[in-house]
Amino acid sequence: MTLFVDVDFKTPLSEKYVCDVLVLAREQGGLKASDLMRVCTNYQVIKKTAQMMVSVGLLNCYTDRGSRLRVIYEVTPMGSKIADHFAIARDIFMGEQYVDGVIPPMEE
Repeated sequence: MTLFVDVDFKTPLSEKYVCDVLVLAREQGGLKASDLMRVCTNYQVIKKTAQMMVSVGLLNCYTDRGSRLRVIYEVTPMGSKIADHFAIARDIFMGEQYVDGVIPPMEE
């Protein structure tokens, strides 16, 4: 019986700040680039993370040319599903109590 399989589990989800950015973007309905600094105060690091998330399909990015030029990040459908699970894990970690230990169903 093999107890350990040498498999590389590193994925884009393993990258620093991905969980927090996904949950924040889902909860806020989108983020301005400057809002990313709520997750990490080093703008270059968090911007690089967000760009990687766009490249793998977790976030969409577009430019709002309203009164000021702004970059907006929104979760994709796949990113939203993953963010739902991250949010539940965060709530469990923070001590959120679920009725009878049952985790509520994911929103569609």
